[in-house]
Amino acid sequence: FSTVTSGSASGALALNPGPNTVDVKVTATGGLWTKTYSVNVSTIPAIAGAGYGAIPDGLGNDSPGAARDITFTVSGRSGTVSNVLVDFTLNPAHTYSSDVKAVLIAPDNTQHVVASFAHLNDNSYLAGPYSFSDAASGTLSAALSATNGGVNVPSGTYRTQNNNETATSLFTTFSGKAPNGTWTLRFTDYYNGDTGSVSAANLYLATTTPAAPEIAADRLLAMPEVQ
Repeated sequence: FSTVTSGSASGALALNPGPNTVDVKVTATGGLWTKTYSVNVSTIPAIAGAGYGAIPDGLGNDSPGAARDITFTVSGRSGTVSNVLVDFTLNPAHTYSSDVKAVLIAPDNTQHVVASFAHLNDNSYLAGPYSFSDAASGTLSAALSATNGGVNVPSGTYRTQNNNETATSLFTTFSGKAPNGTWTLRFTDYYNGDTGSVSAANLYLATTTPAAPEIAADRLLAMPEVQ
């Protein structure tokens, strides 16, 4: 914490793209008591998902069930995509994390694996909330591997990862794409016997500012002189 005099503004805060949690500690005069407040600040507006519900159970060993698609409707955005973040919460938690794969799909069907744990054979629970950003340092699978089975994988902000649990980049996949249309976060369960439900999800899209159109010199008209 940095100290701020009562009635004064704090210094600039370094915020990540998308959602941020800022903790504010208030101390009474004389230090009689201290209370901490958490403030949620987002630098990119959230686009809430639709279609929450249970992730259909897998049909058997490495045999996927039907997908649970969470959709995000984007309209009225200009420019092209310059940053993407996504988060989700499972409640009830999925009771076998290695069953689950989550993929983000752009309106043009470009796909990016957000999380996949098929090679870990881990029975830790997926609950969340989990946020995914290129600004994060570690992957969810690394957090999962450090968790003893039968408990929730810690909430936090993570890098996306491919099927081999290698960190990947949302920017690399989606930069320059048209933002408008229906985006989909697709959850698939690849094994039978354990289930969970998607209870919340948000998409965050930053876009470039379109350049002003160039006007050919031979199309410029002289303004009439005002007498």
